[in-house]
Amino acid sequence: MDEIIIKAYESIDRHLSDEFSLDELARYVGYSSYHFARRFKELTGKTVMECVREKRIMAAAEEIKAGANICNTAMKYGFDTHAGFTKAFLTVYGCTPIQCAQHALKKNEKGMVSVEKPFWIPFGVLFDNNYVQTNGIEDELMKKLLEEMKRQCRMMNISTLISPQFEGSDNAKAFIKLGFTEAWKADGWVYLAIAV
Repeated sequence: MDEIIIKAYESIDRHLSDEFSLDELARYVGYSSYHFARRFKELTGKTVMECVREKRIMAAAEEIKAGANICNTAMKYGFDTHAGFTKAFLTVYGCTPIQCAQHALKKNEKGMVSVEKPFWIPFGVLFDNNYVQTNGIEDELMKKLLEEMKRQCRMMNISTLISPQFEGSDNAKAFIKLGFTEAWKADGWVYLAIAV
């Protein structure tokens, strides 16, 4: 990775809960704002502030999962309104902050096992579908849908489709026949992934 990106990431990580501008970050890495912003986007596919927002949301999610107050966490990471934080959180993390907290609470309650399908994956795109192979026209339609999903992901610079399925289910077997492979298993779920 380019030296300026490494240096920028280090600074961003150190100052996630601080306010800083693109100009300050550019000065830190030794570039003008214009050249730094252009180079950053060229190398990462994201604007500097998109990257900052994503890193702040991921840090906030960890705190929320650990039991932190949602409003206080939003303010800590520079969000002025609960609505703005929720919108950004949903965009980056795939669920609302409240859903994230509830999911973490379910996992932490003694003796309670969650049976609902996981609703967020912090990377890639979730391909949530209850497809079962039929050896009919549905299989051809699913192949076309999958190809379109891959095309859309490539346009957004997303490299992976992920489908959580019950381990050993007909759905999991059908996705494997479509080319998905097992990425990991957790709590009775198998997370199937395919590169786009």
